Amino acid sequence: MAPTSAQAETRYRLRGQVGSRLRTFPLQPGENTLGSLEGNDICLPVSEVSRQHAILRVGRGMVRVEDCNSLNHVFVNGARVQLAPVHPGDVISFGPVALALEELAPGDDQLAIHLLEPEEPAAAAEPARVLPGQVTAAHKRPGDDGPMALLEEWLSRLTAGPVHGVEPLLEALARTLWAEGAVLLEGPPGREPVVRASHGALRDLGPDSALARQLAQREAREAGPLSTGSLQEPGEVAFACYRPAGGPPLWLLVFAPFELASASRILALSLLLLSWASQLEVVAGGGPGERELPGLHLPEGFVRGPNAAMRLLLEQLPHFAEGDSAILILGETGVGKELIAKAVHLSSRRAAGPFVQLNCATLPEGQVEAEFFGVAKGAATGVDARSGVLQEADGGTLFLDEIGELPLTFQAKLLTALDHQRIRPLGGKEIKVNVRIVAATNQNLLAAMQEGKFRPDFYFRLSGAELRVPPLRERVDDLPALVSHSLRLSALARQKGLRGVTAAALERLRRYGWPGNVRQLKQLLERLVQRCPAGEAIELALVREEIDSAPAMPEPAAEPNFDLNLPRRVGALERELILAALERAGGSRRRAASILGIARNTLMRKLQELAIEAPAEVAPEAD
Repeated sequence: MAPTSAQAETRYRLRGQVGSRLRTFPLQPGENTLGSLEGNDICLPVSEVSRQHAILRVGRGMVRVEDCNSLNHVFVNGARVQLAPVHPGDVISFGPVALALEELAPGDDQLAIHLLEPEEPAAAAEPARVLPGQVTAAHKRPGDDGPMALLEEWLSRLTAGPVHGVEPLLEALARTLWAEGAVLLEGPPGREPVVRASHGALRDLGPDSALARQLAQREAREAGPLSTGSLQEPGEVAFACYRPAGGPPLWLLVFAPFELASASRILALSLLLLSWASQLEVVAGGGPGERELPGLHLPEGFVRGPNAAMRLLLEQLPHFAEGDSAILILGETGVGKELIAKAVHLSSRRAAGPFVQLNCATLPEGQVEAEFFGVAKGAATGVDARSGVLQEADGGTLFLDEIGELPLTFQAKLLTALDHQRIRPLGGKEIKVNVRIVAATNQNLLAAMQEGKFRPDFYFRLSGAELRVPPLRERVDDLPALVSHSLRLSALARQKGLRGVTAAALERLRRYGWPGNVRQLKQLLERLVQRCPAGEAIELALVREEIDSAPAMPEPAAEPNFDLNLPRRVGALERELILAALERAGGSRRRAASILGIARNTLMRKLQELAIEAPAEVAPEAD
């Protein structure tokens, strides 16, 4: 029976220096032998430690240590003991080795994200991958090779790469079964499991739990790559286990508050899970966030997860990347607008051309025009010729970050240059350029227009399409993928092996508001890698310290409450465009209609429909 009381669930470990390395030793309920021989539960291969030096007994929320007549004795906080209770924070010495007793926070006894140490070759730890050209789950149908083969096929693909996006599958399975929760585990029972994905309430999954013992017994009796069945826990636990060649077993567990009908029902629901996998294209190399999208090319460092909003954005991106229309990317500071801009460039026909970026918030006062248009030789005494960003981006894409910071006085000049695709460097002759503009902002440009801080005609020139990048707090289901990617890069850069991130630590990261979004997450993970001892896991206490000590950041500005009424929004847009065209045409209806790309009669009709009082014409127009 699984532990139910808080005391029974309390977990402990010993931690301290053994030789030149910091080591941790989990303590299991019951007896834990400690000594220099390999047969001990805790092996300390040190000459001053006896073959069986001591026994640590764990039970009922307490730990006791007993000296087994060792040569160098046992000390607790410097005092020699024969049999004594030990409390969290106490230091127990076994000869020259001093280990502190620590109480683990709930969830810190299992890894949610697993990282390989640098010295471990990745190929040795990786299960066999599915080769290109093999039949995928999406191409198979029930009855092709029998239900067991279909389930084996799906589970094998989960071992072939990241499992982003499996949570919806587990949720569907749990909901269909009226189950409390479901989990995907990697690793043999009886050892510390690696949680690959989970949904809902979980049972005690620790290596010493009753559930782990039952699974270990079932695995010892089973043969072959796949087995299914159920256990009595209380409440039934349905399981399917896949054992790939050369890799650790993968366990799919479903926790139900009542007895499941039969193994055949489990199998049928596994097939339901398989059908979901087919719809979401869970194939080798990743989940739904990893599937191939025609025409989509992402920049290096872009991490794809299962979040639906981000998936929709990526699905739309190839369509918006076509042509040369300007694109406006909206989103809070730190959400990754630059990566989306690079993705637009790489997915467009301009991918072979340059990608030039300029942060408008950093432009030196008085040098804005020179930064954009450049300076010709001899423009002033002692001034060298240099190109502006529009000339540097010729044939490619110019990314203007923080476009809301561009001075109002320069917006009209840049608008004219973009319309005519011609620039005049300071002191030079006119030059033709071919540039696509992708702009980004974290500001509310509609409010800025109402306040007279941003030109409406410039806004409409930039917003040929608008892409919104969701903040991190709206895509926490992407957090495991983002954390895993950043930690691997950071640990590799430092040549520092880390075991991973515990479930409790990851849950704390999920519950944080992330006002600085992905940029803040990366900076926090850098500090965690720096502080976490080599060979250890990032745990709840370390994450909590970093989050609590983080400087206070202003709350993200509320997004504008956009009017979603299509006729009103279209009418407002038409009004703005017509007024801008009339202003540029000096009041001439014929020229304004030409600028707008519509017939003069159509313009006159819209002036009446929208009740627009047009400015007086500069000169009467001929009929």
